Amino acid sequence: MAIINEITLFTTAYFITFIVTTTLVVYVLHLPTFITGQTKLVQEYYYENFFKSFVLDLFLVLIYLLISQLGIYWLNANHIMTRIIIVAFTTLCISGGFYLFFTGRPLDKGSFFSKWFYAAGFRAVLYDIVLLMITYTILMIMLVKTKDRIKMVGIIA
Repeated sequence: MAIINEITLFTTAYFITFIVTTTLVVYVLHLPTFITGQTKLVQEYYYENFFKSFVLDLFLVLIYLLISQLGIYWLNANHIMTRIIIVAFTTLCISGGFYLFFTGRPLDKGSFFSKWFYAAGFRAVLYDIVLLMITYTILMIMLVKTKDRIKMVGIIA
């Protein structure tokens, strides 16, 4: 039963974190445009294809964070700054790999990510790093605060 509570807690916290982070980073602070300078592509991805990009990012960000968490466990990182650096490095490796993949072949105008990496260049990777660092930080704050409150009520031992 404890594992189900933990999974439910994480899933709920992640979903709320994702919504808060996406709203803050994309729609309030406009960081994708600020960092990459690609107004038209940001408009296409986040506004014109809202639902599709929301669902895709929901899973992509989760995958990045889960891979980062493997590194955090492997390195036994307990300090939040060390964990955030691991998230940043993991994101650099994954997004950097996608950057090299897409820019290493001819521009495919039918592929959003090909257009994105060609137009934004390495700034697309920097944006991903910022997004994942903010998401991870908010998620950790939510999990700690939520677990503390739940322990007070007695749901989780």
